[in-house]
Amino acid sequence: MLIWISRRDPPDSYAHLIANSRVSLIEWEVLRFTLAEVSALAEFRKNISGDAIRRLHVQSEGWAAGLTLLMEGSPGVDGTASRQPAGREALFAYFAQQSFAQAPRSTQEFLVTTALLSQVPASLAFDLTHNAAAEILEDLYRRHLFTHRRGEHEHVYWYHALYRDFLLSRVPDVLGGDAARHTQRRAAFLLSERGLIEEAFHLYAAAGDWGAAANLAGTSAATMLARGRGQTLREWIFMLPESLLAGQACLRHWLGVSMIQTEPGEARKHLEIAAEQFARQGDVRGQALAVAAIIDSYFYEWSDFRPVRTWVGKLESLIEKVPLDDQSDIARRLYTSLLLGMLYAAPGNHMLPRVVQRVSAILDEDIDHNSKMSMAVILFSYCNLACDMDLGRSVIRVAVLWQSTRS
Repeated sequence: MLIWISRRDPPDSYAHLIANSRVSLIEWEVLRFTLAEVSALAEFRKNISGDAIRRLHVQSEGWAAGLTLLMEGSPGVDGTASRQPAGREALFAYFAQQSFAQAPRSTQEFLVTTALLSQVPASLAFDLTHNAAAEILEDLYRRHLFTHRRGEHEHVYWYHALYRDFLLSRVPDVLGGDAARHTQRRAAFLLSERGLIEEAFHLYAAAGDWGAAANLAGTSAATMLARGRGQTLREWIFMLPESLLAGQACLRHWLGVSMIQTEPGEARKHLEIAAEQFARQGDVRGQALAVAAIIDSYFYEWSDFRPVRTWVGKLESLIEKVPLDDQSDIARRLYTSLLLGMLYAAPGNHMLPRVVQRVSAILDEDIDHNSKMSMAVILFSYCNLACDMDLGRSVIRVAVLWQSTRS
């Protein structure tokens, strides 16, 4: 019996032997260590805590050589990790010797550049490097050089997590500081064009391009909030330099909006600052949106509604100055908040019938499901308080019809 170890698939000359079951292939997936096998190896090699074993398994992805090198610096049961740097250095030395040092300079530049991306579609790699990216990545994959692949219409590649860490550590040396930052910004731009905004933001941040990062956060905020990514949006905004955030009324507004449901009191502080900034800038629409969000914050806090009367008065005067003819989404937000404020703080307001009429008209428009349902709930609350049964039945009919079309 012969055992042949190779990074490549068997050559065509082995086809006859493979077809006649004279050759058996043991693929990478079979060779990967399971968590149980990592535990057994750790018990044999040294006494390592359970948490450390699980971390080693995740980091190594079951790769035996990487696991062994990592284990040299892993913490024991007592949690100490005095040899951790030695393990990391040994692992990186392995990568350097096995696949990097012998590679041409152009290949090294390609590797560290594409390592900036957690997932590497072949077309994106070409746009970023202007190399024969698909051929290079496919060769790395077929040679099993720490490269994985998925996808049918377009192959998407990614590097083994440990190998990617190694490549990223080589970025300053291979590309140089200024070139590295330029490449990071270029990669971030390409990612944002493809809608991969989270990775794009972190690359802008890594490059120190906080202006681009802030712009990306601002333009993506509405979509992120609609998808329930408020926590991520807050983390982004808090990462920005305070000096930059201080002059960004739009970002301050989105920060407040992202906190309304979880921290309404804190959200209101940011929204009031945003409203003042918008007012100084002469941005009536921004000011009106911030005031509308302030009214919403009192609803989510569900405590003292008395201050809402003042904000209703401000929104009432602002809404007349905002051009809304082709701004249906903004009209929805402003009039819904105004109706909410009037219901709970100013039920005798002379504009209430007009606001109810406007919200009812918006309810009949083709708007997103969540907005339609929230507007229907607010309108129905008005119907209950005003004993307007005709409008109530109309609201229920619209809501039920819309829900049936969505099912």
